[in-house]
Amino acid sequence: MSPEIIMNQWAHLLEGMDQKALSLATWFLVALCAIAPLEKIFYIKRQDLFRKDFISDVAYFFLSGILPSFLLVITTSIIVLGFRSALPAEWFAYGQSLPVGVRIVAIIVVGDFGFYWAHRWAHEIPWVWRIHSIHHSPTAVDWLVATRVHPLEVVFLRSISFIPVCGLGLVDFSGAKADLPSLLLLSFNNIWGIFIHANVKFRFGWLEQLISTPHFHHWHHANGSALVVNKNYAALLPVYDRLFGTLHQPKTHFPAAYGISSYLPEGLLKQLVYPFTWFLLRK
Repeated sequence: MSPEIIMNQWAHLLEGMDQKALSLATWFLVALCAIAPLEKIFYIKRQDLFRKDFISDVAYFFLSGILPSFLLVITTSIIVLGFRSALPAEWFAYGQSLPVGVRIVAIIVVGDFGFYWAHRWAHEIPWVWRIHSIHHSPTAVDWLVATRVHPLEVVFLRSISFIPVCGLGLVDFSGAKADLPSLLLLSFNNIWGIFIHANVKFRFGWLEQLISTPHFHHWHHANGSALVVNKNYAALLPVYDRLFGTLHQPKTHFPAAYGISSYLPEGLLKQLVYPFTWFLLRK
């Protein structure tokens, strides 16, 4: 992709910044009104709505909803160009000719496979963990923690997840029209990601073996022994954790403690630059 094309796409993103911010504000208010009351009634642990770091987490919500798009233009273009040069056009034409329902299911299965490994690497690769640790630092987990994500983490997770989806030709990247399955999946992932972080004690019986739930994901944020740390990486399908030996899903209780044991500076700005200056800020 030429610099001119990248600049044109960035200009397009800048032109739509107001609309994007308005859309995010709408999503924020909808989530706040829909989930916050449930957290007050069906809470796992009682906690205040305007808890510590509430304001900085709202800032993360908007920053991580806007800034990653500019870098994703570059990373996804590189991935697309790489596969286009390596595979015949017929390969992509077949994938994109599949019925919308089939493509949505395929994107969910393949995309979550990519997300599983991207998420796992975010825990296992030290430099990426410095970025991801921001998301794991809260000692109380609720719906807003879902958006407490460094913009670079969004780029990393989405780019890696996109690789197998693109490689199988499941995404229409011609630019001629909006890719409906991708848009639907992205919207669903955003909503479900907020839900599984919510401070609610809902249980779903046998469905918990098939799809991620608050109980499943809260154990991913658990802090304690090696038995509970670095588990449950999947975004939607726990089967990947079962296959790769990272599943931890007790039948009854929720975690007793959340957070991280490693150092992370306080404050939004320090956390945003921490991945680059960790050697200066660490204790």
